[in-house]
Amino acid sequence: MCTPIAKRGLVDWLSTQKRVIAGWRDEIADTCSADKDLIESLETHYNWLSDELVRLTKDKV
Repeated sequence: MCTPIAKRGLVDWLSTQKRVIAGWRDEIADTCSADKDLIESLETHYNWLSDELVRLTKDKV
């Protein structure tokens, strides 16, 4: 179980990771030689991060 401070830190870290992956995914998708497997992998990770953030914040951090 996370303390409220640790939980807030985890939410902040996950949010940052989500923003970075979204930017990376968008940048890669804009290239002509986009690696579809890499984009799928990033999308999967992005979705996982989103789900974790929902789970962690549903009780209001």
